[in-house]
Amino acid sequence: MQDKGVSGRRMTAVACVMTLAVAGVLAMAAEAAPATVNQHLKVKVHASINVHDISCTNTGTWIVIDGTLTFDGLGITATFQNNLKGTHTATAAGAATFEVTPAGGHLEVPKQGSQFGVGGNPHMSFQFWEEGQTSPSGGWMTHEPITDRIYLGRCVQGSTQHVEKDLYLDGDASAIAEGLDCTNRGSSIGLTGNEDTEDANGTLFLDNNKNFVVHESATAAHMDVDFGTGLHVRKGGNVNGAGGNPFIWLQFKNKHVGSDDTNASDQFYVGRCQELRKN
Repeated sequence: MQDKGVSGRRMTAVACVMTLAVAGVLAMAAEAAPATVNQHLKVKVHASINVHDISCTNTGTWIVIDGTLTFDGLGITATFQNNLKGTHTATAAGAATFEVTPAGGHLEVPKQGSQFGVGGNPHMSFQFWEEGQTSPSGGWMTHEPITDRIYLGRCVQGSTQHVEKDLYLDGDASAIAEGLDCTNRGSSIGLTGNEDTEDANGTLFLDNNKNFVVHESATAAHMDVDFGTGLHVRKGGNVNGAGGNPFIWLQFKNKHVGSDDTNASDQFYVGRCQELRKN
């Protein structure tokens, strides 16, 4: 005959285990939430700028500027692993199934013209810059040069000049991962990607002294060129991976035209599929 005291102790122990298990499940549910990762970027942009409709007279100079900015793309790779040793891995590559921005996307530089008081056939140069920090009062914004001045030559009536340059703009990316389906048949997570870059701009310098347009801050005339706006993109999508409750990593990828993707960040561990589900 079983001792009632032993039986009672066993029942109490089982109840404690069940209580702890329920408490653990509730704790996991309370902690479950989508994860966010952030990364600072240098975004490659190819600038193709046209300086045309040039008119050079003794009384002044007229110039029109336009062009195109072509951006590298940004993707997100989600890596699913059933254990931390990686014996079974399924990768959902951002380059194949999820992209925030496509490689080769471009923005048109709006046509802008200006008349200068510099007569004759002045020397011309062009410099790219991006907007820096604003003053504490917000009354001005610094210009941060991202290239040296590029000498274009002298103003010649009716001529056209071209400026081709690869730029690297400061940018930021973020990704939000949310667990959607975490079963033995497979797992699925929702991704929301954001990409923002600084605005790119440029300045055309003119002076009758070549050294001034190439090296000096004080030239006879200059024209600031507004390229429009930088990239400000938000995009969502789903990716699928290994079944069960896999461990998940995210990694940002640079997407290039005509070549393989390259890493834009290290891998970020964001948790297991169940941990990324909304409560």
